[in-house]
Amino acid sequence: MAKRYKIKRYNKIYRTDRRAIARRVVLWVAGLAVLAFIGYCAYGPVVNFLSGKYSGSKPDLSKSSSAASSSTEKPVEKKDDSYRSVDRSQLATPQQISDTVAGLADAGVTRVLIELKDDSGMLYYRSQNQQASAAGAISDQAVDLDAFIAACKEKDIQVAAVLSALKDPLMAGYDKSSAILYGDGSYIWLDDTAANGGKPWLNPNAGSTRQYLQSLCAELCEKGVSEIVLKDAVYPNGLSQSMMNFGFTSASQTKQSALQDLIQQLQTAVGEKGGILSLVYDNQWLYEDSVNEVNYKALTADRFYLDTALGTVEAGTVLGDYTVSSGATQQEVSQKLYDYYQQKIPGVIAFGPQGTSITQQTKGQFYNS
Repeated sequence: MAKRYKIKRYNKIYRTDRRAIARRVVLWVAGLAVLAFIGYCAYGPVVNFLSGKYSGSKPDLSKSSSAASSSTEKPVEKKDDSYRSVDRSQLATPQQISDTVAGLADAGVTRVLIELKDDSGMLYYRSQNQQASAAGAISDQAVDLDAFIAACKEKDIQVAAVLSALKDPLMAGYDKSSAILYGDGSYIWLDDTAANGGKPWLNPNAGSTRQYLQSLCAELCEKGVSEIVLKDAVYPNGLSQSMMNFGFTSASQTKQSALQDLIQQLQTAVGEKGGILSLVYDNQWLYEDSVNEVNYKALTADRFYLDTALGTVEAGTVLGDYTVSSGATQQEVSQKLYDYYQQKIPGVIAFGPQGTSITQQTKGQFYNS
C-alpha cells in the first residue's frame, strides 16, 4: 500500500484574523471620536476669531509691551514750535555754520529764518537765476545755503527764507517791464524825486515780476527751504500815487486783486515744491482797513506773521481797550498787538518780544501764545 502524505493547508495565511479586524475597527472608531471631539471644541473659537468676535480670555500684553518698549526705545518728546531768525554774518564760514546750528538746536529751535533777498534787491545765496545774475543781484557775501540747510536738516530744523517781495529797486531799475510805471507808461515811477534818491518798485501785476519771484521761490524750495516768508509785499508810499500805472486792462482789476493774485501764484509754485508761503506785516500796514487802497489784513497765504517791533507802533495807538504809552515795553506792546490782531487775522503768529523785526535781521523769537 502506497504511503500517504499528510497535506498541510495554509489557508489562514491569506485570511485576516477576526479579532485583529475587530481591534482595528475599534481603534478607527475611537480615533474618529477623538477628532470629532476636538473639532467640536475648536469650532466655536475659530469661527469667532475669524469673524472678529473672539471672546476668550486674552493675555494682558500692555504691561509686557510697555516694559519692553521702555527698555528698548526712548520716548519721543514733541517739541513746541520755536522760530528764530539768524543774521547772515553768523554763517560766514563752515565752522560758524556748525556752531550756529548747534546753538539753535540746543535752544530747541524748530524753524530758522534767514533773509536771502533784502529790500535793495540783492540775493544772499548763490542763485542760478540768469536774470538775477545779469542784473548784478547776487551778492559777493552770499552764504553757503546748501551747507546751512544740510546742517539744519541733521538737527531737524527747518529753514525759512525771508524775501523782500516788491521793494526791489535793483530789478525794477534793470527790467522796466517789471516796474511800476508813471502816467502813460513812458517812465518808471519813483517813490520820491530822483534828486532825493527816489527808487522804483516792482509791479505785482507785471508778468515779469511774477516770473522772477516765482523762479526764486522754486529755486529755494528745491534747495531744501521749507517756507518762503514774503516781506515788503506792499504798495509803496510816496509821491504821485494817482499817477502809478500797473497795466490794468479791466475795471475789475484792483491793487488788492493784483497783489492777492501774485501771492496766490507764488503760493501755488511753492506748494508744488512741498513748501509753504507766508506773509509778514507790521502794524503800520495792518492798523487801517485801507492803506493805499489795500486791506492787508484781508490777504491770504499759508501763514500770516505779525511783526510787533516796538518802532512800528506809535505812542497813542489804540488797540482795543489798550492805548500804547510812550513808556510801554516791548513785551507789553507785543502781547497787546497779538491780542488785538488775532481777533482780526485768524491764525496770525506774532513776532517778538525778544527782538525787533525780522526785516532788520535780529534774533527775535516768534510766539503765538
